[in-house]
Amino acid sequence: MLENQLKSKTDEGFVNSGKDSTEASFDTVNTQTEMGSESAAQVKKDIADAVSAQDAERLSSLMDGLSEAARSAISSDTSLMKQIIELPPEISHPALDKLYVGVQDVDLLRDMIQARFNVIAGTDRLTNADDKKKYEIFAQTIIKNHKSYIHSGVTDVKDVESPWTINGLVALYRMYINIPQAQLDKIKCVLTTLTSFLTAGLSWGGFYLFTYDDQNMDVINNFDENTAKKGGFMSEASDGRVGENNFDFTATHELGHVIDGAGTVYSNKPDFYALSGWKKLERNPEKLVEEMRQSFEDVSTADPEGYDSKEAKQVVDNVGMRMIQTTAYDDTKRDESIEKTLNDKKVKKLIKNSGKTREEFAATLKDAPLLEHVQRSFYAHTPWLRGEVFDGMSRQIHQDYSNTWYSYDSEAPKAGKISTYQYCNPIEEFAEIYAAYYVTMNHEKGSRIIDKPWFKKYQEWFEKTVIGKQNA
Repeated sequence: MLENQLKSKTDEGFVNSGKDSTEASFDTVNTQTEMGSESAAQVKKDIADAVSAQDAERLSSLMDGLSEAARSAISSDTSLMKQIIELPPEISHPALDKLYVGVQDVDLLRDMIQARFNVIAGTDRLTNADDKKKYEIFAQTIIKNHKSYIHSGVTDVKDVESPWTINGLVALYRMYINIPQAQLDKIKCVLTTLTSFLTAGLSWGGFYLFTYDDQNMDVINNFDENTAKKGGFMSEASDGRVGENNFDFTATHELGHVIDGAGTVYSNKPDFYALSGWKKLERNPEKLVEEMRQSFEDVSTADPEGYDSKEAKQVVDNVGMRMIQTTAYDDTKRDESIEKTLNDKKVKKLIKNSGKTREEFAATLKDAPLLEHVQRSFYAHTPWLRGEVFDGMSRQIHQDYSNTWYSYDSEAPKAGKISTYQYCNPIEEFAEIYAAYYVTMNHEKGSRIIDKPWFKKYQEWFEKTVIGKQNA
Protein backbone atom coordinates (compact mmCIF):
# COMPACT_ATOMS: atom_id res chain seq x y z
CA MET A 1 0.00 0.00 0.00
CA LEU A 2 2.87 2.38 0.84
CA GLU A 3 4.37 1.82 -2.61
CA ASN A 4 1.06 2.67 -4.29
CA GLN A 5 0.67 5.89 -2.35
CA LEU A 6 4.27 6.80 -3.11
CA LYS A 7 3.81 6.13 -6.82
CA SER A 8 0.71 8.29 -7.04
CA LYS A 9 2.56 11.25 -5.52
CA THR A 10 5.65 10.93 -7.72
CA ASP A 11 3.49 10.58 -10.82
CA GLU A 12 1.95 13.94 -9.96
CA GLY A 13 5.46 15.44 -9.80
CA PHE A 14 4.89 16.40 -6.18
CA VAL A 15 7.64 18.71 -4.83
CA ASN A 16 7.78 20.30 -1.40
CA SER A 17 10.29 22.71 0.24
CA GLY A 18 13.12 21.83 -2.08
CA LYS A 19 12.86 18.09 -1.31
CA ASP A 20 12.61 15.58 -4.12
CA SER A 21 9.26 13.92 -4.71
CA THR A 22 10.25 10.66 -2.96
CA GLU A 23 11.18 12.39 0.31
CA ALA A 24 8.06 14.51 0.23
CA SER A 25 5.88 11.48 -0.35
CA PHE A 26 7.34 9.63 2.61
CA ASP A 27 6.69 12.67 4.81
CA THR A 28 3.06 12.79 3.63
CA VAL A 29 2.46 9.06 4.17
CA ASN A 30 4.08 9.10 7.60
CA THR A 31 1.98 12.10 8.66
CA GLN A 32 -1.22 10.39 7.46
CA THR A 33 -0.27 7.18 9.28
CA GLU A 34 0.45 9.04 12.51
CA MET A 35 -2.88 10.91 12.26
CA GLY A 36 -4.69 7.61 11.59
CA SER A 37 -3.06 5.96 14.59
CA GLU A 38 -3.95 8.88 16.86
CA SER A 39 -7.55 8.85 15.61
CA ALA A 40 -7.85 5.05 16.03
CA ALA A 41 -6.42 5.27 19.53
CA GLN A 42 -8.96 7.93 20.48
CA VAL A 43 -11.86 5.91 19.05
CA LYS A 44 -10.62 2.86 20.93
CA LYS A 45 -10.52 4.90 24.16
CA ASP A 46 -14.03 6.23 23.52
CA ILE A 47 -15.32 2.69 22.91
CA ALA A 48 -13.60 1.42 26.04
CA ASP A 49 -15.34 4.18 28.01
CA ALA A 50 -18.72 3.30 26.45
CA VAL A 51 -18.16 -0.38 27.27
CA SER A 52 -17.31 0.42 30.89
CA ALA A 53 -20.43 2.56 31.16
CA GLN A 54 -22.54 -0.01 29.27
CA ASP A 55 -23.72 2.91 27.15
CA ALA A 56 -25.46 1.09 24.31
CA GLU A 57 -26.37 4.22 22.36
CA ARG A 58 -22.85 5.67 22.48
CA LEU A 59 -21.26 2.31 21.61
CA SER A 60 -23.58 1.84 18.64
CA SER A 61 -22.81 5.35 17.37
CA LEU A 62 -19.06 4.75 17.58
CA MET A 63 -19.34 1.36 15.87
CA ASP A 64 -21.30 2.78 12.94
CA GLY A 65 -18.45 5.03 11.85
CA LEU A 66 -15.59 2.66 12.65
CA SER A 67 -12.49 2.99 10.47
CA GLU A 68 -10.36 -0.01 9.56
CA ALA A 69 -7.54 1.31 11.74
CA ALA A 70 -9.87 1.66 14.72
CA ARG A 71 -11.41 -1.77 14.10
CA SER A 72 -7.95 -3.32 14.05
CA ALA A 73 -6.93 -1.53 17.25
CA ILE A 74 -10.02 -2.71 19.11
CA SER A 75 -10.18 -6.29 17.79
CA SER A 76 -6.51 -6.87 18.64
CA ASP A 77 -7.09 -5.85 22.27
CA THR A 78 -8.12 -9.17 23.84
CA SER A 79 -8.96 -7.61 27.19
CA LEU A 80 -11.31 -5.04 25.66
CA MET A 81 -12.91 -7.65 23.40
CA LYS A 82 -13.65 -9.88 26.38
CA GLN A 83 -15.28 -6.95 28.13
CA ILE A 84 -17.49 -6.45 25.08
CA ILE A 85 -18.37 -10.16 25.06
CA GLU A 86 -19.50 -9.92 28.70
CA LEU A 87 -21.90 -7.06 28.05
CA PRO A 88 -25.65 -7.79 27.94
CA PRO A 89 -26.52 -9.44 24.57
CA GLU A 90 -28.50 -6.48 23.27
CA ILE A 91 -25.33 -4.37 23.59
CA SER A 92 -22.60 -6.92 22.83
CA HIS A 93 -24.08 -8.66 19.79
CA PRO A 94 -24.23 -5.66 17.43
CA ALA A 95 -20.70 -4.67 18.50
CA LEU A 96 -19.27 -8.14 17.93
CA ASP A 97 -20.88 -8.22 14.48
CA LYS A 98 -18.84 -5.14 13.55
CA LEU A 99 -15.55 -6.41 15.00
CA TYR A 100 -15.24 -10.13 14.21
CA VAL A 101 -13.62 -9.61 10.78
CA GLY A 102 -10.51 -8.03 12.30
CA VAL A 103 -9.91 -10.57 15.09
CA GLN A 104 -6.65 -12.50 14.72
CA ASP A 105 -6.93 -14.75 17.79
CA VAL A 106 -8.48 -18.20 17.30
CA ASP A 107 -9.58 -18.66 20.90
CA LEU A 108 -11.09 -15.19 21.01
CA LEU A 109 -13.08 -15.90 17.85
CA ARG A 110 -14.33 -19.14 19.39
CA ASP A 111 -15.35 -17.17 22.51
CA MET A 112 -17.20 -14.69 20.31
CA ILE A 113 -19.06 -17.40 18.38
CA GLN A 114 -20.06 -19.13 21.61
CA ALA A 115 -21.24 -15.86 23.21
CA ARG A 116 -22.95 -14.49 20.11
CA PHE A 117 -24.59 -17.65 18.74
CA ASN A 118 -24.46 -20.18 21.60
CA VAL A 119 -22.45 -22.47 19.32
CA ILE A 120 -19.40 -24.43 20.47
CA ALA A 121 -16.67 -24.49 17.82
CA GLY A 122 -14.41 -27.45 18.60
CA THR A 123 -15.11 -30.49 20.79
CA ASP A 124 -12.41 -29.57 23.33
CA ARG A 125 -14.96 -27.11 24.77
CA LEU A 126 -17.66 -29.70 25.36
CA THR A 127 -18.49 -30.02 29.06
CA ASN A 128 -21.46 -32.39 28.99
CA ALA A 129 -20.45 -36.05 29.39
CA ASP A 130 -23.26 -37.30 27.13
CA ASP A 131 -22.22 -34.90 24.38
CA LYS A 132 -18.62 -36.10 24.63
CA LYS A 133 -19.80 -39.68 24.27
CA LYS A 134 -21.95 -38.80 21.25
CA TYR A 135 -18.98 -37.16 19.60
CA GLU A 136 -16.89 -40.32 20.07
CA ILE A 137 -19.59 -42.33 18.27
CA PHE A 138 -19.68 -39.72 15.50
CA ALA A 139 -15.88 -39.75 15.16
CA GLN A 140 -15.74 -43.56 15.07
CA THR A 141 -18.31 -43.57 12.27
CA ILE A 142 -16.21 -41.08 10.31
CA ILE A 143 -13.09 -43.24 10.69
CA LYS A 144 -14.97 -46.32 9.60
CA ASN A 145 -17.13 -45.00 6.76
CA HIS A 146 -15.86 -41.58 5.65
CA LYS A 147 -12.08 -41.75 5.36
CA SER A 148 -12.01 -39.18 2.55
CA TYR A 149 -13.11 -36.53 5.05
CA ILE A 150 -10.11 -36.94 7.35
CA HIS A 151 -6.34 -36.89 7.08
CA SER A 152 -4.65 -40.04 5.79
CA GLY A 153 -3.74 -42.60 8.43
CA VAL A 154 -6.11 -41.35 11.14
CA THR A 155 -7.33 -44.27 13.26
CA ASP A 156 -7.88 -42.67 16.67
CA VAL A 157 -10.94 -40.62 17.64
CA LYS A 158 -8.76 -37.88 19.13
CA ASP A 159 -7.05 -37.32 15.76
CA VAL A 160 -10.21 -36.92 13.65
CA GLU A 161 -10.76 -33.26 14.43
CA SER A 162 -8.46 -30.46 13.32
CA PRO A 163 -8.07 -27.06 15.01
CA TRP A 164 -10.08 -24.20 13.57
CA THR A 165 -8.28 -21.46 11.68
CA ILE A 166 -8.94 -17.74 11.77
CA ASN A 167 -10.22 -17.81 8.18
CA GLY A 168 -12.62 -20.64 8.96
CA LEU A 169 -13.99 -19.04 12.12
CA VAL A 170 -14.47 -15.65 10.47
CA ALA A 171 -16.39 -17.33 7.63
CA LEU A 172 -18.43 -19.32 10.16
CA TYR A 173 -19.33 -16.17 12.09
CA ARG A 174 -20.34 -14.40 8.87
CA MET A 175 -22.59 -17.30 7.94
CA TYR A 176 -24.27 -17.57 11.35
CA ILE A 177 -25.37 -13.91 11.35
CA ASN A 178 -28.14 -14.81 8.88
CA ILE A 179 -29.46 -17.83 10.83
CA PRO A 180 -32.25 -17.46 13.42
CA GLN A 181 -31.04 -18.18 16.95
CA ALA A 182 -33.74 -20.80 17.50
CA GLN A 183 -32.10 -22.85 14.75
CA LEU A 184 -28.53 -22.29 15.95
CA ASP A 185 -29.62 -23.60 19.36
CA LYS A 186 -29.99 -27.04 17.76
CA ILE A 187 -26.20 -27.30 17.32
CA LYS A 188 -24.23 -29.19 19.93
CA CYS A 189 -20.86 -28.57 18.31
CA VAL A 190 -19.39 -27.58 14.95
CA LEU A 191 -16.00 -28.98 14.01
CA THR A 192 -13.64 -29.33 11.08
CA THR A 193 -11.17 -31.86 9.76
CA LEU A 194 -9.52 -29.10 7.75
CA THR A 195 -8.48 -31.15 4.74
CA SER A 196 -7.99 -29.81 1.24
CA PHE A 197 -10.69 -32.25 0.12
CA LEU A 198 -13.49 -30.46 -1.68
CA THR A 199 -15.72 -28.61 0.76
CA ALA A 200 -18.05 -31.24 2.13
CA GLY A 201 -19.60 -32.22 5.42
CA LEU A 202 -21.35 -34.68 7.69
CA SER A 203 -23.83 -34.22 10.51
CA TRP A 204 -25.29 -36.38 13.25
CA GLY A 205 -27.03 -35.82 16.57
CA GLY A 206 -26.49 -32.06 16.68
CA PHE A 207 -22.81 -32.38 15.70
CA TYR A 208 -21.68 -31.34 12.27
CA LEU A 209 -18.36 -31.04 10.57
CA PHE A 210 -17.16 -29.85 7.22
CA THR A 211 -13.85 -29.73 5.46
CA TYR A 212 -12.36 -26.63 3.91
CA ASP A 213 -9.09 -25.47 2.43
CA ASP A 214 -7.74 -22.59 4.52
CA GLN A 215 -5.86 -21.19 1.52
CA ASN A 216 -8.97 -21.10 -0.66
CA MET A 217 -11.74 -19.61 1.43
CA ASP A 218 -13.25 -17.55 -1.37
CA VAL A 219 -13.87 -20.35 -3.85
CA ILE A 220 -17.04 -19.62 -5.83
CA ASN A 221 -19.29 -22.34 -7.24
CA ASN A 222 -18.73 -21.55 -10.90
CA PHE A 223 -20.39 -23.47 -13.70
CA ASP A 224 -18.06 -25.49 -15.88
CA GLU A 225 -19.62 -27.15 -18.91
CA ASN A 226 -16.95 -29.85 -19.22
CA THR A 227 -17.27 -30.81 -15.53
CA ALA A 228 -21.05 -30.75 -15.75
CA LYS A 229 -21.02 -33.28 -18.59
CA LYS A 230 -19.00 -35.70 -16.46
CA GLY A 231 -21.22 -35.22 -13.43
CA GLY A 232 -21.04 -32.40 -10.92
CA PHE A 233 -23.04 -30.35 -8.45
CA MET A 234 -24.21 -27.97 -11.17
CA SER A 235 -25.31 -28.95 -14.65
CA GLU A 236 -26.53 -25.58 -15.94
CA ALA A 237 -25.36 -22.00 -15.63
CA SER A 238 -28.78 -21.10 -14.21
CA ASP A 239 -28.50 -23.45 -11.23
CA GLY A 240 -28.98 -21.70 -7.90
CA ARG A 241 -25.57 -22.66 -6.49
CA VAL A 242 -23.72 -21.00 -9.36
CA GLY A 243 -21.85 -17.90 -8.22
CA GLU A 244 -22.21 -18.67 -4.51
CA ASN A 245 -19.39 -19.03 -1.98
CA ASN A 246 -18.65 -22.74 -1.59
CA PHE A 247 -17.76 -22.52 2.12
CA ASP A 248 -20.95 -20.64 3.00
CA PHE A 249 -23.18 -22.96 0.99
CA THR A 250 -21.68 -26.18 2.34
CA ALA A 251 -21.53 -25.05 5.96
CA THR A 252 -25.16 -23.89 5.82
CA HIS A 253 -26.20 -27.08 4.00
CA GLU A 254 -24.76 -29.20 6.83
CA LEU A 255 -26.52 -27.03 9.41
CA GLY A 256 -29.71 -27.78 7.48
CA HIS A 257 -29.22 -31.47 8.26
CA VAL A 258 -29.01 -30.61 11.96
CA ILE A 259 -32.26 -28.63 11.77
CA ASP A 260 -33.90 -31.51 9.87
CA GLY A 261 -32.73 -34.06 12.45
CA ALA A 262 -30.99 -35.99 9.65
CA GLY A 263 -34.26 -36.54 7.84
CA THR A 264 -36.62 -37.04 10.79
CA VAL A 265 -38.18 -33.58 11.23
CA TYR A 266 -39.10 -32.00 7.88
CA SER A 267 -37.84 -33.90 4.84
CA ASN A 268 -39.72 -37.11 5.67
CA LYS A 269 -43.14 -35.46 5.67
CA PRO A 270 -45.75 -35.78 2.87
CA ASP A 271 -45.93 -32.02 2.28
CA PHE A 272 -42.18 -31.92 1.62
CA TYR A 273 -42.27 -35.02 -0.61
CA ALA A 274 -44.92 -33.24 -2.68
CA LEU A 275 -42.53 -30.40 -3.66
CA SER A 276 -40.60 -32.56 -6.15
CA GLY A 277 -42.92 -35.55 -6.24
CA TRP A 278 -40.71 -37.78 -4.10
CA LYS A 279 -41.53 -41.43 -3.42
CA LYS A 280 -39.56 -43.79 -1.20
CA LEU A 281 -39.46 -47.23 -2.82
CA GLU A 282 -39.17 -50.73 -1.43
CA ARG A 283 -35.84 -52.49 -1.87
CA ASN A 284 -37.59 -55.19 -3.82
CA PRO A 285 -36.22 -55.99 -7.32
CA GLU A 286 -39.58 -57.01 -8.71
CA LYS A 287 -41.35 -53.86 -7.48
CA LEU A 288 -38.47 -51.61 -8.54
CA VAL A 289 -38.54 -52.99 -12.08
CA GLU A 290 -42.32 -52.62 -12.12
CA GLU A 291 -41.94 -48.97 -11.06
CA MET A 292 -39.31 -48.35 -13.75
CA ARG A 293 -41.40 -49.97 -16.48
CA GLN A 294 -44.43 -47.90 -15.54
CA SER A 295 -42.31 -44.74 -15.61
CA PHE A 296 -41.19 -45.56 -19.16
CA GLU A 297 -44.59 -46.58 -20.42
CA ASP A 298 -46.09 -43.31 -19.18
CA VAL A 299 -44.20 -41.47 -21.93
CA SER A 300 -42.22 -43.90 -24.14
CA THR A 301 -41.10 -47.55 -24.12
CA ALA A 302 -38.96 -49.68 -21.84
CA ASP A 303 -38.02 -52.21 -24.50
CA PRO A 304 -36.01 -52.48 -27.75
CA GLU A 305 -37.90 -52.28 -31.01
CA GLY A 306 -39.92 -55.41 -31.74
CA TYR A 307 -40.37 -56.48 -28.11
CA ASP A 308 -44.14 -56.39 -28.46
CA SER A 309 -45.25 -59.59 -26.79
CA LYS A 310 -45.98 -59.91 -23.08
CA GLU A 311 -43.39 -62.67 -22.81
CA ALA A 312 -40.64 -60.58 -24.43
CA LYS A 313 -41.26 -57.78 -21.94
CA GLN A 314 -41.15 -60.29 -19.08
CA VAL A 315 -37.70 -61.43 -20.24
CA VAL A 316 -36.50 -57.82 -20.04
CA ASP A 317 -38.01 -57.49 -16.57
CA ASN A 318 -36.31 -60.69 -15.38
CA VAL A 319 -32.94 -59.41 -16.50
CA GLY A 320 -33.62 -56.11 -14.73
CA MET A 321 -34.50 -57.90 -11.48
CA ARG A 322 -31.31 -59.97 -11.64
CA MET A 323 -29.26 -56.81 -12.27
CA ILE A 324 -30.73 -55.20 -9.17
CA GLN A 325 -30.13 -58.32 -7.09
CA THR A 326 -26.47 -58.42 -8.15
CA THR A 327 -25.89 -54.62 -8.29
CA ALA A 328 -24.93 -54.86 -11.96
CA TYR A 329 -23.68 -51.30 -12.41
CA ASP A 330 -21.16 -52.00 -15.19
CA ASP A 331 -21.29 -53.67 -18.62
CA THR A 332 -19.61 -56.88 -17.44
CA LYS A 333 -22.13 -57.45 -14.65
CA ARG A 334 -24.98 -56.50 -16.97
CA ASP A 335 -23.84 -59.07 -19.57
CA GLU A 336 -23.52 -61.72 -16.84
CA SER A 337 -27.08 -60.95 -15.73
CA ILE A 338 -28.33 -61.31 -19.30
CA GLU A 339 -26.55 -64.63 -19.80
CA LYS A 340 -27.70 -66.15 -16.50
CA THR A 341 -31.27 -64.96 -16.98
CA LEU A 342 -31.48 -66.45 -20.48
CA ASN A 343 -30.35 -69.79 -19.05
CA ASP A 344 -33.04 -69.77 -16.36
CA LYS A 345 -35.63 -72.52 -16.83
CA LYS A 346 -38.60 -70.19 -16.34
CA VAL A 347 -37.18 -67.62 -18.76
CA LYS A 348 -36.48 -70.26 -21.39
CA LYS A 349 -40.21 -70.94 -21.43
CA LEU A 350 -40.92 -67.24 -21.85
CA ILE A 351 -38.46 -67.09 -24.75
CA LYS A 352 -40.16 -70.00 -26.44
CA ASN A 353 -43.56 -68.26 -26.28
CA SER A 354 -42.22 -64.80 -27.18
CA GLY A 355 -41.81 -65.32 -30.90
CA LYS A 356 -38.06 -64.57 -30.61
CA THR A 357 -35.01 -66.79 -30.42
CA ARG A 358 -32.50 -66.88 -27.59
CA GLU A 359 -29.90 -65.45 -29.96
CA GLU A 360 -32.11 -62.49 -30.75
CA PHE A 361 -32.54 -61.73 -27.05
CA ALA A 362 -28.80 -62.10 -26.42
CA ALA A 363 -28.04 -59.65 -29.24
CA THR A 364 -30.57 -56.94 -28.40
CA LEU A 365 -31.32 -57.02 -24.66
CA LYS A 366 -28.46 -54.66 -23.84
CA ASP A 367 -30.28 -52.00 -25.90
CA ALA A 368 -33.38 -52.11 -23.70
CA PRO A 369 -33.97 -48.63 -22.22
CA LEU A 370 -35.17 -50.22 -18.99
CA LEU A 371 -31.91 -52.14 -18.53
CA GLU A 372 -29.87 -49.07 -19.41
CA HIS A 373 -31.73 -47.22 -16.68
CA VAL A 374 -31.24 -50.04 -14.16
CA GLN A 375 -27.51 -49.97 -14.80
CA ARG A 376 -27.16 -46.22 -14.29
CA SER A 377 -29.53 -46.08 -11.30
CA PHE A 378 -27.09 -47.53 -8.75
CA TYR A 379 -25.33 -45.33 -6.20
CA ALA A 380 -21.98 -46.17 -7.83
CA HIS A 381 -23.01 -43.90 -10.74
CA THR A 382 -24.46 -41.11 -8.53
CA PRO A 383 -27.03 -40.59 -11.30
CA TRP A 384 -28.40 -37.40 -9.73
CA LEU A 385 -25.04 -35.73 -10.41
CA ARG A 386 -25.35 -36.31 -14.13
CA GLY A 387 -27.54 -33.26 -14.19
CA GLU A 388 -30.09 -34.44 -16.70
CA VAL A 389 -33.15 -36.61 -16.37
CA PHE A 390 -33.08 -39.99 -18.06
CA ASP A 391 -35.02 -39.51 -21.28
CA GLY A 392 -38.36 -41.16 -21.76
CA MET A 393 -39.36 -41.58 -18.11
CA SER A 394 -42.08 -39.79 -16.15
CA ARG A 395 -40.14 -40.39 -12.94
CA GLN A 396 -36.43 -40.64 -12.14
CA ILE A 397 -35.55 -43.68 -10.03
CA HIS A 398 -32.24 -44.35 -8.27
CA GLN A 399 -30.43 -45.74 -5.25
CA ASP A 400 -28.95 -43.11 -2.92
CA TYR A 401 -25.80 -43.30 -0.75
CA SER A 402 -27.69 -45.12 2.03
CA ASN A 403 -28.84 -47.84 -0.42
CA THR A 404 -32.37 -46.48 -0.24
CA TRP A 405 -34.34 -46.26 -3.48
CA TYR A 406 -36.22 -43.09 -4.37
CA SER A 407 -38.08 -41.66 -7.31
CA TYR A 408 -39.07 -38.09 -8.15
CA ASP A 409 -41.03 -36.29 -10.85
CA SER A 410 -38.93 -35.88 -14.01
CA GLU A 411 -40.41 -32.41 -14.53
CA ALA A 412 -39.22 -31.08 -11.14
CA PRO A 413 -35.62 -30.14 -12.10
CA LYS A 414 -36.60 -28.93 -15.57
CA ALA A 415 -38.33 -25.85 -14.15
CA GLY A 416 -35.15 -24.84 -12.28
CA LYS A 417 -32.96 -26.25 -9.54
CA ILE A 418 -30.48 -25.29 -6.86
CA SER A 419 -28.06 -28.08 -7.78
CA THR A 420 -27.99 -31.63 -9.06
CA TYR A 421 -27.28 -32.85 -5.51
CA GLN A 422 -30.72 -31.57 -4.58
CA TYR A 423 -32.13 -34.67 -6.27
CA CYS A 424 -30.09 -37.27 -4.41
CA ASN A 425 -32.89 -37.77 -1.88
CA PRO A 426 -35.40 -35.66 0.12
CA ILE A 427 -32.87 -35.19 2.95
CA GLU A 428 -30.37 -33.51 0.62
CA GLU A 429 -33.07 -31.50 -1.09
CA PHE A 430 -34.09 -30.02 2.27
CA ALA A 431 -30.47 -29.12 3.08
CA GLU A 432 -30.01 -27.46 -0.33
CA ILE A 433 -33.22 -25.46 0.10
CA TYR A 434 -32.09 -24.44 3.60
CA ALA A 435 -28.70 -23.28 2.30
CA ALA A 436 -30.19 -21.51 -0.72
CA TYR A 437 -32.60 -19.58 1.48
CA TYR A 438 -30.13 -18.34 4.09
CA VAL A 439 -26.92 -17.93 2.07
CA THR A 440 -28.47 -15.65 -0.52
CA MET A 441 -31.08 -13.78 1.55
CA ASN A 442 -28.86 -10.70 1.94
CA HIS A 443 -27.79 -10.55 -1.68
CA GLU A 444 -28.92 -7.67 -3.83
CA LYS A 445 -32.56 -8.06 -4.80
CA GLY A 446 -32.84 -9.80 -8.15
CA SER A 447 -29.70 -11.91 -7.62
CA ARG A 448 -31.10 -14.04 -4.79
CA ILE A 449 -32.32 -17.58 -5.28
CA ILE A 450 -35.54 -16.55 -3.57
CA ASP A 451 -36.14 -14.12 -6.45
CA LYS A 452 -36.25 -16.94 -9.01
CA PRO A 453 -39.83 -17.88 -10.00
CA TRP A 454 -39.14 -21.63 -9.78
CA PHE A 455 -37.99 -21.28 -6.15
CA LYS A 456 -41.33 -19.80 -5.04
CA LYS A 457 -42.89 -23.11 -4.04
CA TYR A 458 -39.84 -24.01 -1.96
CA GLN A 459 -39.76 -20.58 -0.33
CA GLU A 460 -43.45 -20.66 0.59
CA TRP A 461 -43.13 -24.14 2.08
CA PHE A 462 -39.95 -23.20 3.97
CA GLU A 463 -41.30 -19.98 5.46
CA LYS A 464 -44.57 -21.62 6.50
CA THR A 465 -43.17 -24.89 7.81
CA VAL A 466 -39.63 -24.24 9.06
CA ILE A 467 -39.59 -20.55 9.99
CA GLY A 468 -43.23 -20.70 11.08
CA LYS A 469 -42.49 -23.61 13.40
CA GLN A 470 -39.43 -21.86 14.87
CA ASN A 471 -41.48 -18.72 15.55
CA ALA A 472 -44.49 -20.56 17.00
